[in-house]
Amino acid sequence: MKRKWDNDDDTGDKKRMPNEESAPYVVVVHGPPKVGKSSLIGSLVKHYTHKNLTDITNPITIKS
Repeated sequence: MKRKWDNDDDTGDKKRMPNEESAPYVVVVHGPPKVGKSSLIGSLVKHYTHKNLTDITNPITIKS
C-alpha cells in the first residue's frame, strides 16, 4: 500500500556536496543556580576542544 507521502524519486536521499555544512547542534543547559551547569559546559568544551574555559557566559559558540 502506497501512502500519499511516499515518493518514488530520490529527492529525500540527497547526498551533501563536499563544502556544504550540516546544521549545528544546539544544546540548552537549564536549571536552578549552583547545580553545576557551568561546570558541565566547561567539561564538555574541554573534552571536545582540549581547551579550558575560564569565564563561561551566555551564549557559548564553539565551531570546529
